[in-house]
Amino acid sequence: MALVNLSDLPLLNLDSENNRVDTFVTIYDQQDLKAGPVRFKQILNRISARLRLYPKYHQVQSNSLIPFGSKDWLVDDTFDPEFHIRHVALPQPGDWRQFCILVARMHARPIDETRPLWEINVIEGLNDVPFPGSGHFALVCKIHHELMSASEKQGLIWAIHDALNEDDVRAEINRTVEPVSVLAPLNSLLKMNIDRMIRPLAEPINTSVELTRGLVSAILPNVKFFSNAVFCKNNVPYTRFNTDISSFRVWDSCSFSQDKFQRLKDKYPQFSTKDLLVTIIGGALKLYLQDKKELTNHSLKILMPRIEKEQQSTDLHLSYYVHDLFTSTENTKARLESVAMFDTTAEENIESTPLSEHLSGFQKMSKANDVLHNIQTTKAASNPLANTALIDMGSNHESMSFFKAPMVYFSGLPQITNGLGLIHMMSYTDDKVNLAFTSCREMLPDPSFYSECIDASFNELFDIFNSGL
Repeated sequence: MALVNLSDLPLLNLDSENNRVDTFVTIYDQQDLKAGPVRFKQILNRISARLRLYPKYHQVQSNSLIPFGSKDWLVDDTFDPEFHIRHVALPQPGDWRQFCILVARMHARPIDETRPLWEINVIEGLNDVPFPGSGHFALVCKIHHELMSASEKQGLIWAIHDALNEDDVRAEINRTVEPVSVLAPLNSLLKMNIDRMIRPLAEPINTSVELTRGLVSAILPNVKFFSNAVFCKNNVPYTRFNTDISSFRVWDSCSFSQDKFQRLKDKYPQFSTKDLLVTIIGGALKLYLQDKKELTNHSLKILMPRIEKEQQSTDLHLSYYVHDLFTSTENTKARLESVAMFDTTAEENIESTPLSEHLSGFQKMSKANDVLHNIQTTKAASNPLANTALIDMGSNHESMSFFKAPMVYFSGLPQITNGLGLIHMMSYTDDKVNLAFTSCREMLPDPSFYSECIDASFNELFDIFNSGL
């Protein structure tokens, strides 16, 4: 029995806390499957079975009647997995550009708060993509950030893959199913009646609280902005990516050979993969803003979230550091050397225990997205801390497969915010280093050109250091 009428719950607002949704993209190669292409019915049945391990995926959120109170999770009696698990296909020719546009549109569409806060889109028809052969399919998963718990071993998206044995699933289902108390219907009825009595008084209070919050959030950034301007506290140059975002999104991804990165690191062990990627991003932003005649003489900066386990604890510690991109340095080799030296200094200033590797790349991105959200609503509410951000999702170190179709790509789309309208994602598959980016369509109307800038920056870097390899 549901405790509230679902029709009373409002749809999500684009700027609300509830719209903090993480979007994940995975692509699978089904060319060599002996059983033939994977069918949507198989996917639907697999996901529906795994959902029993995750009760919140059957629940909706209700607003607390107490001001500043936490939200309650209520069972959705009308839950229908086929509403959340959807099947679409790209039109011919099914190329990468079409796929990127579709992913960006799915990411931009707000989730309906009157239903459980997630959806999984199965996309077929990827015939002309940067992977060998044709006939690939993809999953685009949108998950509310509160469903991405770090305490769960891997999360739903990882659990639907073949790595989880069916016997383990049955055992986990038996372990997680809780006995239902005979008093549960009575408790639900009591709470529902209390809700009806309190609502006429509580709703005006909650409305006033929300209006006060909105007023403070609108005034405070302006106060901080003029304060920082007077005392010259802001040393980050403004770019188009530090303005207000629209409701439209763009997404694209570039993939590089891990072999090339490894050859560079073998010859120059002082450079890490992250050093190389930060240098590539700096070069790409420099090329893009030069083309728009918007590049400043001041060096751009990149914000990099950090996620660590607290010592003697299972809790995660979320932090960040701001990295200089050295875009004012013309020489690419000098830029990379400066990035590597700066990175070493930043690492030495942070004392923490590295994050446990049991977290999936999707959980890492979700927690890093929390870091960015907290920064943008507090420290960077008036003046930017950086011009872009980079999130490291790690690798699919277990060679994941879905109905024996190997995963050939995975990445994500975090939530961009006002003042931080361009975020990069770093992930690793078996033989590729993937660098994806998410932005606002008004800020980045030509994502394919920015992809070309990333490729040009990588080629320039590799050519300079390629001598003698």
